[in-house]
Amino acid sequence: MGARAQVKVGEVFLYTHWGSGTLMTDVRNGLSQGQGRWSDPEYLTRIIFDNMKNPEFDDPVTGYGISTYLHGDVDFWLEIDCDKRKIYYHHYSDDGEPRISWTFDSFLNREDGMVTASELEHATA
Repeated sequence: MGARAQVKVGEVFLYTHWGSGTLMTDVRNGLSQGQGRWSDPEYLTRIIFDNMKNPEFDDPVTGYGISTYLHGDVDFWLEIDCDKRKIYYHHYSDDGEPRISWTFDSFLNREDGMVTASELEHATA
């Protein structure tokens, strides 16, 4: 079991085993803290990863990972495009195409950390 999700920035995938329920908020917080690094994916990636690491789930052996590929059993993943300043939401059952996207600014203005059914219904990536 787990609550698996990933964030893709460039060619790097950040993995959380237990944090899919807070990932949207974690990424939003990382984007907010890293506004001065939006054009610097290496720093922004580290800032986001720092926000993903929850002390409650911080096990030195499991819990988080960094890879160059999409993990096989994530609930969803977020793709961050620093050049376009956009975030794309991918659901595990999709064929690789994102279900919804936001600009960095609109993502920061979200009230909560979840994708709503209404957003998905009216989504255009």
